[in-house]
Amino acid sequence: MLTGKVPYPDMEWTHALLKIGRGIPPKIPNTLSEDARDFIAKCVQANQKDRPSAAQLLEHPFVKRPLQH
Repeated sequence: MLTGKVPYPDMEWTHALLKIGRGIPPKIPNTLSEDARDFIAKCVQANQKDRPSAAQLLEHPFVKRPLQH
């Protein structure tokens, strides 16, 4: 993720795999912007029908907004 950490940092990979398989999304840090949190939430939808297409993601405000220095 944007934090540089794996989605389930305090969990063995087998338990993380079970969570992913059950559609339990990882926690998204509150330290990220609202646009970043929304973008990640859309990307980690377990059901592919619920996930936006790449073209739709490219139109998301998180991607469209210029980087701030």
